[in-house]
Amino acid sequence: LGAFRTLRERDPGYLALYLMAGQTLVEADRAAEAGEWLRAGMALARSRGDQKTLGELEALLTESE
Repeated sequence: LGAFRTLRERDPGYLALYLMAGQTLVEADRAAEAGEWLRAGMALARSRGDQKTLGELEALLTESE
């Protein structure tokens, strides 16, 4: 998780980061934190018009809730 935070500080526009961090947190049974990362990624995906990644982020968020 520390690596994800560092990467986010260095390159907050790296969209895949949010999905990977979300997956890691879901697997660690930390759904609330996962939701924060996934929602941030969803906002970025929407701003870029990236429907594929947006769908992946939304699906993981739904699974984790």
